[in-house]
Amino acid sequence: MNVKGQAVIVTGGASGLGGATASALAEAGAKVVLAAPASDGDRLARAAREIDTATEPGTAYAVPCDILEPADCRRLVDATLRH
Repeated sequence: MNVKGQAVIVTGGASGLGGATASALAEAGAKVVLAAPASDGDRLARAAREIDTATEPGTAYAVPCDILEPADCRRLVDATLRH
């Protein structure tokens, strides 16, 4: 699958499988939007910074999001479209 230049939302992007998936997608050329609950905000921001450092600035964007909340999901999609 070619993801170069595509915007990809990765839920659970603060760590673990989500973080590893986001890193792999970024290395493949995707712009990644990392999403995780606000309680993981520090880890989420750190994961985005690490991806930007490993690839190039602006590759990763962190959005705190509770995927069970429709308003948060709308905000996540809006942020992705702007990114």
